[in-house]
Amino acid sequence: MVTRVPKFYKPSNKLTLMALTLAPLGFAVSSSLSGIMYAVASWYSPLFVNPIICLGWLFLTSYLLYLVIQATKARYPLAVAVFAFVGVLVGYYVHWCVWLTLVVEPAGAGVDGLAGLETPSGPEVVLSYILNPKETFHLVLDIRQVGVRSLWIVEWVPSGFLLTCFWFLEFLVYVCFTVMSGYFLSARPFSEVHDGWYHPVKFRRDIFKAPELLEDCDQAARMIMDGDLRYFLDAPFVTRERVNCFKLTLYNFPSAPAVGYATVLASITTKKKGQRYYNRALVVNVEVPGKLTRALMGRMR
Repeated sequence: MVTRVPKFYKPSNKLTLMALTLAPLGFAVSSSLSGIMYAVASWYSPLFVNPIICLGWLFLTSYLLYLVIQATKARYPLAVAVFAFVGVLVGYYVHWCVWLTLVVEPAGAGVDGLAGLETPSGPEVVLSYILNPKETFHLVLDIRQVGVRSLWIVEWVPSGFLLTCFWFLEFLVYVCFTVMSGYFLSARPFSEVHDGWYHPVKFRRDIFKAPELLEDCDQAARMIMDGDLRYFLDAPFVTRERVNCFKLTLYNFPSAPAVGYATVLASITTKKKGQRYYNRALVVNVEVPGKLTRALMGRMR
């Protein structure tokens, strides 16, 4: 029996002059813009709302990175990750400078322990912080000693080591999330012949019911992992249930109908003993012949 060897999309690792020059600049500018928005929103919002604002900041930055990657056609994941790392560092530093301007208001009104500081606020102050990283760093250390704000109802102001841990965790999550987002976004299918990205096709129905029996479910999963997506030609759709199912995402290029790509996510959970559990991607960007792609697209519309 001949087993079909699945073909998966592999980035070409090409870096055009436009991507080499504009991608780092775009990452820095977009990260700075989102950082400014986050600094203002987090300062003028209650402290307990900040985690939600931080999540919005992460997704906004990732979306802006996506727009830059899409426009510059950067498809070298490792280089994009490096560019994104440098860009988000710039954006994070700008965020700090804006936040410090808000904290150290005239007469240090933002922080009780810094009441002796006579620092005007405004764009020129932000620029001075940006151009003087040493002084900015020392100011951050001063704020770290006294803290910033109390935790809502509890009259307790985090400071010192605990505040440093909060800041470091925020920095770590921000950098890791955005850099990984840039890496995986640039690894999406790209047509070198037609010089454009494959587009994920939005369907009204894209979730398929998995087989009930263990043997049938495992067999379907093995077929999918082998790159054989014929299971989806006859599998029933799922309308409400979101467990024991497969989610199929097709990538298509209108000018290149001879081949498509697909990603299949599995969510298989049952309480019966002896059965397997899937909650992961079975295949990512597997090549699908054009005939099968058109058949699946016709069924899922």
